[in-house]
Amino acid sequence: MRKTVLFFTLLLAMCAMAQTVETNISGTVGGTIQEVSIAPLYGDDNPFAKAVVRDHKFTCHLDRPKNELLKMFADKGYFLPFINDGTPITVTVNEENGQVSGITMVSGSEQNMSLAALDSEFDELDMAYNSAYNTLLDGLTEENRNQRVMQLSNIYDSVQVKKIERLRAYKNTMIPLVYLPNLITAVDYELLGEFMAPETSYFSHPMMVDLRRVYDAIGKRQVGRQYTDVALADQYGRKHQLSEWCGKGNFVFVDFWASWCAPCREEMPNVVTAYSRYHGKKNFEIIGISLDNKESAWKNGIKQLGMTWPQLSDLGGWKSEAAKAYGIMSIPSNVLLNPEGKIIATDLRGEELQQVLADLFE
Repeated sequence: MRKTVLFFTLLLAMCAMAQTVETNISGTVGGTIQEVSIAPLYGDDNPFAKAVVRDHKFTCHLDRPKNELLKMFADKGYFLPFINDGTPITVTVNEENGQVSGITMVSGSEQNMSLAALDSEFDELDMAYNSAYNTLLDGLTEENRNQRVMQLSNIYDSVQVKKIERLRAYKNTMIPLVYLPNLITAVDYELLGEFMAPETSYFSHPMMVDLRRVYDAIGKRQVGRQYTDVALADQYGRKHQLSEWCGKGNFVFVDFWASWCAPCREEMPNVVTAYSRYHGKKNFEIIGISLDNKESAWKNGIKQLGMTWPQLSDLGGWKSEAAKAYGIMSIPSNVLLNPEGKIIATDLRGEELQQVLADLFE
């Protein structure tokens, strides 16, 4: 697996697993690489095991929870994901121009060999996306920005759908767990349903506790669902609930943002335009919900970006109760509610936001 330009990453804390298994890992290392490390797949790169390379070879013995998701790496560029299922693993660490150019699994369990092959496929998909990303950035102008962002979004969505379709063949293994944390916010909610089913082999895995929680929260902001009420304070410390505005006969645009979020700041002039165009003239309200965790930064952002609509936050950052309630894993994000408080659209940005509002009000 190569680290690539991806928009969505979910970091999950592993729960304690009762059963542990012993796994031996060995391999051949090219060039001048001196050390191979093992760490949890999700989390930081702090390794819990290291193996010194001698005469271009290494061995490593693990005694870790069964079916724990791990990664092997020799620098910060490439890593090999694997599942700790107790079967010995052998690898080849390839080097090119003094840097790791890939890690190849030579032998392992059927599950891990399938994972290695699938991961190679996914690397190719990600590299194709990155190539498109770089191409579309080249020559980017204000005039073509919206068109190119939409093109990139469509390419990204296509890549994620291809991944989830390939994973269908592996629901009787632990392999989908390697990718679901990233895919859960990147593909259609309904498409993910089959991967959350009790019939899957990994349903009782500790990681599924967090994944099911996120999946259920995302479900709360699907089109057709009634809004979820949350209580938060405004920038003056006054307590409010979304129900003060939602379901009261107005269209309400609930906008999730943060002062530290560059894409949010880039999108905000578009939201300001929508507010000035329709608020007071039509039954349209905007409620901002910030995922800031510093009060001063939040208040400064409100002023700098010219947001004159109600602003709410619990200053909990990504742990915000509102973010949990609506399954917000990336920002900017939003939901548009009809006068009865039902969600009629999500994640509207750029020209799409203006078009949807124009269709409603003009």
